Amino acid sequence: MNLRIEPRRYTSTEIARLVPCSGYHVRKFADSGDLKTAKDHNGWHIFPDPEEAVRTLRRLLALEEPESTQRE
Repeated sequence: MNLRIEPRRYTSTEIARLVPCSGYHVRKFADSGDLKTAKDHNGWHIFPDPEEAVRTLRRLLALEEPESTQRE
């Protein structure tokens, strides 16, 4: 029998807490394709790279400046 242990899975609600923003915004950007996501067997969005998702959401929601215009 082949048992596979899945790495930690982050849901829309958990990503929303990290940004911080509402779960609605996370799902909206995931559905539009702006965030890299997969769906599990329940149809929930699962984020394979939560750090990238948080950075992207902060940029999309204008909570931080894009990397190319940040001051050093």
